[in-house]
Amino acid sequence: RIHDLHCTRHHAVIDQENVLGEKQDYNSNPGCQEPRWNAGVRKPSPDKEQNRAAMNKQFTQLGLVWNHRHQAIQEVAGNLREFLTKAGCQIIPIDSYGNGSSRLQGLQGRDNCGMVIVLGGDGSLLAAARELRGTGIPLLGINLGHLGFLADILPDSMRADIKEILTGNYVEEHRIMLRVEITKAGKTTVYNAFNDLVLSKWDGLQMIEFQTTLDERFLNRQRADGVLVATPTGSTAYAFSAGGPILSPELEALLLISICPHTMGIRPLVVDADAVIEFGWIKGT
Repeated sequence: RIHDLHCTRHHAVIDQENVLGEKQDYNSNPGCQEPRWNAGVRKPSPDKEQNRAAMNKQFTQLGLVWNHRHQAIQEVAGNLREFLTKAGCQIIPIDSYGNGSSRLQGLQGRDNCGMVIVLGGDGSLLAAARELRGTGIPLLGINLGHLGFLADILPDSMRADIKEILTGNYVEEHRIMLRVEITKAGKTTVYNAFNDLVLSKWDGLQMIEFQTTLDERFLNRQRADGVLVATPTGSTAYAFSAGGPILSPELEALLLISICPHTMGIRPLVVDADAVIEFGWIKGT
Protein backbone atom coordinates (compact mmCIF):
# COMPACT_ATOMS: atom_id res chain seq x y z
CA ARG A 1 0.00 0.00 0.00
CA ILE A 2 1.15 3.49 -0.79
CA HIS A 3 0.00 6.28 1.46
CA ASP A 4 -0.77 9.66 -0.11
CA LEU A 5 -1.15 12.30 2.57
CA HIS A 6 -3.57 15.21 2.82
CA CYS A 7 -3.65 17.74 5.63
CA THR A 8 -6.17 20.39 4.56
CA ARG A 9 -9.47 21.26 6.22
CA HIS A 10 -8.99 19.02 9.26
CA HIS A 11 -8.45 21.03 12.40
CA ALA A 12 -8.03 20.61 16.12
CA VAL A 13 -7.38 23.77 18.12
CA ILE A 14 -6.17 24.25 21.69
CA ASP A 15 -6.69 27.65 23.30
CA GLN A 16 -4.64 27.85 26.49
CA GLU A 17 -5.70 31.39 27.31
CA ASN A 18 -9.48 31.58 27.06
CA VAL A 19 -12.34 29.58 28.51
CA LEU A 20 -14.68 28.89 25.64
CA GLY A 21 -18.11 30.07 27.28
CA GLU A 22 -20.37 -7.10 1.83
CA LYS A 23 -21.52 -9.66 4.15
CA GLN A 24 -19.06 -12.45 4.92
CA ASP A 25 -19.59 -15.20 2.31
CA TYR A 26 -17.20 -18.14 2.35
CA ASN A 27 -18.44 -19.98 -0.79
CA SER A 28 -16.35 -23.02 0.07
CA ASN A 29 -15.72 -25.85 -2.35
CA PRO A 30 -17.46 -29.13 -1.54
CA GLY A 31 -15.40 -31.00 1.02
CA CYS A 32 -13.10 -28.04 1.60
CA GLN A 33 -13.35 -26.13 4.86
CA GLU A 34 -11.00 -23.33 3.86
CA PRO A 35 -12.86 -20.31 2.42
CA ARG A 36 -12.20 -19.31 -1.16
CA TRP A 37 -12.43 -15.56 -0.46
CA ASN A 38 -11.55 -13.30 2.38
CA ALA A 39 -14.46 -11.56 4.04
CA GLY A 40 -15.49 -8.44 2.17
CA VAL A 41 -12.73 -8.73 -0.43
CA ARG A 42 -13.26 -9.64 -4.05
CA LYS A 43 -10.39 -11.29 -5.84
CA PRO A 44 -9.46 -9.12 -8.84
CA SER A 45 -9.37 -10.71 -12.26
CA PRO A 46 -6.07 -10.70 -14.22
CA ASP A 47 -7.62 -8.18 -16.64
CA LYS A 48 -8.42 -5.78 -13.80
CA GLU A 49 -4.89 -6.12 -12.42
CA GLN A 50 -3.46 -5.31 -15.85
CA ASN A 51 -5.76 -2.30 -16.22
CA ARG A 52 -4.83 -1.03 -12.77
CA ALA A 53 -1.11 -1.37 -13.55
CA ALA A 54 -1.61 0.55 -16.78
CA MET A 55 -3.50 3.39 -15.03
CA ASN A 56 -1.24 3.79 -12.00
CA LYS A 57 1.74 6.08 -12.00
CA GLN A 58 5.06 4.33 -12.51
CA PHE A 59 7.96 5.51 -10.41
CA THR A 60 11.52 6.11 -11.61
CA GLN A 61 12.72 8.73 -9.12
CA LEU A 62 12.66 7.51 -5.55
CA GLY A 63 13.72 8.84 -2.17
CA LEU A 64 14.96 6.68 0.71
CA VAL A 65 14.53 7.50 4.41
CA TRP A 66 15.93 5.47 7.28
CA ASN A 67 17.42 5.83 10.76
CA HIS A 68 21.22 6.06 10.52
CA ARG A 69 21.65 4.99 14.13
CA HIS A 70 20.59 1.40 13.37
CA GLN A 71 23.30 -0.59 11.62
CA ALA A 72 20.90 -3.35 10.50
CA ILE A 73 18.64 -0.79 8.78
CA GLN A 74 21.65 0.80 7.09
CA GLU A 75 22.59 -2.57 5.58
CA VAL A 76 19.05 -3.09 4.25
CA ALA A 77 19.07 0.46 2.87
CA GLY A 78 22.34 -0.21 1.04
CA ASN A 79 20.99 -3.42 -0.50
CA LEU A 80 17.77 -1.68 -1.52
CA ARG A 81 19.64 1.22 -3.10
CA GLU A 82 21.70 -1.26 -5.17
CA PHE A 83 18.56 -3.13 -6.24
CA LEU A 84 16.72 0.05 -7.25
CA THR A 85 19.71 1.37 -9.20
CA LYS A 86 19.93 -1.86 -11.17
CA ALA A 87 16.20 -1.60 -11.84
CA GLY A 88 16.81 1.72 -13.58
CA CYS A 89 15.60 4.02 -10.79
CA GLN A 90 17.20 7.29 -9.81
CA ILE A 91 17.75 7.64 -6.06
CA ILE A 92 17.15 11.19 -4.85
CA PRO A 93 19.42 12.19 -1.92
CA ILE A 94 17.33 12.76 1.19
CA ASP A 95 18.43 13.78 4.66
CA SER A 96 17.51 10.94 6.98
CA TYR A 97 17.55 11.10 10.74
CA GLY A 98 19.70 9.66 13.47
CA ASN A 99 22.74 11.89 12.98
CA GLY A 100 22.60 13.62 16.34
CA SER A 101 18.81 13.97 16.29
CA SER A 102 15.80 11.79 16.92
CA ARG A 103 13.70 13.66 14.36
CA LEU A 104 13.70 14.01 10.63
CA GLN A 105 15.52 17.21 9.78
CA GLY A 106 13.90 17.90 6.43
CA LEU A 107 13.62 15.96 3.19
CA GLN A 108 15.95 17.78 0.85
CA GLY A 109 15.41 17.00 -2.81
CA ARG A 110 11.90 15.78 -2.16
CA ASP A 111 10.36 17.92 -4.91
CA ASN A 112 11.92 15.59 -7.49
CA CYS A 113 10.68 12.40 -5.85
CA GLY A 114 7.91 10.32 -7.35
CA MET A 115 7.74 8.24 -4.16
CA VAL A 116 9.55 8.06 -0.84
CA ILE A 117 10.44 4.65 0.63
CA VAL A 118 10.74 4.58 4.42
CA LEU A 119 12.75 1.82 6.08
CA GLY A 120 11.95 1.31 9.75
CA GLY A 121 8.88 1.02 11.93
CA ASP A 122 5.64 2.94 12.11
CA GLY A 123 7.41 5.77 13.94
CA SER A 124 9.72 6.34 11.00
CA LEU A 125 6.75 6.45 8.64
CA LEU A 126 4.96 8.94 10.89
CA ALA A 127 8.01 11.20 10.93
CA ALA A 128 8.23 11.13 7.14
CA ALA A 129 4.48 11.79 6.88
CA ARG A 130 4.84 15.00 8.87
CA GLU A 131 7.69 16.20 6.67
CA LEU A 132 5.88 15.35 3.42
CA ARG A 133 2.54 16.88 4.35
CA GLY A 134 0.90 18.76 1.51
CA THR A 135 3.39 17.62 -1.15
CA GLY A 136 1.29 14.82 -2.66
CA ILE A 137 4.35 12.53 -2.61
CA PRO A 138 3.29 8.97 -1.72
CA LEU A 139 4.99 6.95 1.01
CA LEU A 140 5.90 3.28 0.99
CA GLY A 141 6.89 1.62 4.28
CA ILE A 142 9.32 -1.29 4.69
CA ASN A 143 8.71 -2.77 8.14
CA LEU A 144 11.95 -3.06 10.08
CA GLY A 145 10.33 -2.14 13.39
CA HIS A 146 8.07 -3.91 15.87
CA LEU A 147 4.43 -3.39 14.84
CA GLY A 148 4.05 -2.67 11.14
CA PHE A 149 0.49 -1.33 11.09
CA LEU A 150 1.55 1.27 8.53
CA ALA A 151 4.84 -0.09 7.19
CA ASP A 152 3.53 -3.47 6.11
CA ILE A 153 6.07 -4.71 3.53
CA LEU A 154 8.43 -7.25 5.06
CA PRO A 155 12.17 -7.33 4.27
CA ASP A 156 11.94 -10.91 2.96
CA SER A 157 9.45 -9.90 0.26
CA MET A 158 10.77 -6.37 -0.21
CA ARG A 159 12.37 -6.82 -3.64
CA ALA A 160 9.44 -8.74 -5.14
CA ASP A 161 6.87 -6.28 -3.76
CA ILE A 162 8.78 -3.19 -4.91
CA LYS A 163 9.27 -4.73 -8.35
CA GLU A 164 5.48 -5.04 -8.64
CA ILE A 165 5.01 -1.44 -7.49
CA LEU A 166 7.55 -0.13 -9.99
CA THR A 167 5.51 -1.70 -12.80
CA GLY A 168 2.38 0.11 -11.57
CA ASN A 169 0.76 -2.84 -9.79
CA TYR A 170 -0.28 -1.25 -6.50
CA VAL A 171 -3.22 0.26 -4.64
CA GLU A 172 -2.92 3.85 -3.44
CA GLU A 173 -4.55 4.86 -0.15
CA HIS A 174 -5.30 8.47 0.74
CA ARG A 175 -5.04 9.42 4.43
CA ILE A 176 -6.04 12.62 6.22
CA MET A 177 -3.94 14.51 8.77
CA LEU A 178 -4.68 16.84 11.66
CA ARG A 179 -3.79 20.52 11.69
CA VAL A 180 -3.20 21.60 15.28
CA GLU A 181 -3.02 25.20 16.49
CA ILE A 182 -1.80 25.92 20.03
CA THR A 183 -2.37 29.44 21.34
CA LYS A 184 -0.37 30.60 24.36
CA ALA A 185 0.29 34.14 25.53
CA GLY A 186 -1.26 35.47 22.33
CA LYS A 187 1.10 33.46 20.10
CA THR A 188 -0.20 30.62 17.91
CA THR A 189 1.99 27.69 16.86
CA VAL A 190 0.86 25.30 14.12
CA TYR A 191 1.63 21.58 14.03
CA ASN A 192 0.51 18.65 11.87
CA ALA A 193 -0.26 15.13 13.07
CA PHE A 194 -0.78 11.88 11.19
CA ASN A 195 -2.08 9.78 14.11
CA ASP A 196 -3.47 11.96 16.87
CA LEU A 197 -3.38 14.99 19.12
CA VAL A 198 -3.18 14.30 22.87
CA LEU A 199 -3.96 16.90 25.53
CA SER A 200 -3.04 15.56 28.96
CA LYS A 201 -1.66 16.33 32.39
CA TRP A 202 2.10 16.18 32.69
CA ASP A 203 3.33 17.40 36.05
CA GLY A 204 1.15 15.71 38.66
CA LEU A 205 -1.60 13.26 39.54
CA GLN A 206 -4.49 15.73 39.50
CA MET A 207 -6.99 15.69 36.66
CA ILE A 208 -7.24 18.60 34.26
CA GLU A 209 -10.47 20.51 33.65
CA PHE A 210 -11.33 21.87 30.24
CA GLN A 211 -14.19 22.83 27.98
CA THR A 212 -14.73 21.56 24.44
CA THR A 213 -16.49 23.21 21.54
CA LEU A 214 -17.30 21.64 18.19
CA ASP A 215 -17.64 24.04 15.25
CA GLU A 216 -17.97 26.91 17.74
CA ARG A 217 -20.81 25.21 19.61
CA PHE A 218 -20.52 24.09 23.22
CA LEU A 219 -19.99 20.33 23.53
CA ASN A 220 -19.07 19.64 27.15
CA ARG A 221 -17.08 20.63 30.20
CA GLN A 222 -15.21 17.87 31.94
CA ARG A 223 -12.51 16.75 34.35
CA ALA A 224 -10.30 13.95 33.04
CA ASP A 225 -6.73 12.76 32.67
CA GLY A 226 -6.83 14.21 29.17
CA VAL A 227 -8.45 14.06 25.77
CA LEU A 228 -7.32 13.01 22.33
CA VAL A 229 -8.35 13.66 18.74
CA ALA A 230 -7.42 10.86 16.31
CA THR A 231 -7.51 10.36 12.55
CA PRO A 232 -8.78 7.05 11.14
CA THR A 233 -5.12 6.03 10.81
CA GLY A 234 -4.60 6.82 14.48
CA SER A 235 -7.71 4.91 15.56
CA THR A 236 -5.55 1.78 16.00
CA ALA A 237 -3.00 3.61 18.19
CA TYR A 238 -3.57 5.45 21.48
CA ALA A 239 -7.26 5.96 20.66
CA PHE A 240 -7.81 2.20 20.54
CA SER A 241 -6.16 1.70 23.94
CA ALA A 242 -8.36 4.50 25.31
CA GLY A 243 -11.53 2.61 24.31
CA GLY A 244 -12.25 4.16 20.93
CA PRO A 245 -13.55 2.33 17.84
CA ILE A 246 -11.45 1.36 14.83
CA LEU A 247 -12.24 3.49 11.78
CA SER A 248 -11.73 2.49 8.17
CA PRO A 249 -8.44 4.14 7.11
CA GLU A 250 -9.98 6.03 4.19
CA LEU A 251 -12.99 7.30 6.14
CA GLU A 252 -13.11 11.11 6.39
CA ALA A 253 -13.88 11.38 10.09
CA LEU A 254 -12.19 12.17 13.39
CA LEU A 255 -12.35 10.54 16.81
CA LEU A 256 -12.81 12.61 19.98
CA ILE A 257 -12.00 10.53 23.06
CA SER A 258 -11.71 11.54 26.71
CA ILE A 259 -8.98 9.81 28.73
CA CYS A 260 -10.40 8.44 31.97
CA PRO A 261 -13.13 11.10 32.38
CA HIS A 262 -14.58 11.65 35.84
CA THR A 263 -18.13 11.01 34.63
CA MET A 264 -20.16 8.26 32.96
CA GLY A 265 -21.83 10.67 30.53
CA ILE A 266 -18.90 11.41 28.23
CA ARG A 267 -18.21 8.73 25.65
CA PRO A 268 -16.07 8.56 22.48
CA LEU A 269 -17.45 10.55 19.56
CA VAL A 270 -16.99 10.24 15.81
CA VAL A 271 -17.21 13.64 14.13
CA ASP A 272 -16.87 14.95 10.59
CA ALA A 273 -13.33 15.42 9.33
CA ASP A 274 -14.10 19.07 8.53
CA ALA A 275 -14.99 19.80 12.15
CA VAL A 276 -13.08 22.41 14.15
CA ILE A 277 -12.57 21.09 17.68
CA GLU A 278 -11.44 23.59 20.31
CA PHE A 279 -10.26 22.96 23.87
CA GLY A 280 -9.95 25.68 26.50
CA TRP A 281 -8.55 25.43 30.00
CA ILE A 282 -10.93 26.20 32.84
CA LYS A 283 -9.45 29.13 34.76
CA GLY A 284 -8.32 28.30 38.27
CA THR A 285 -7.55 24.66 37.50
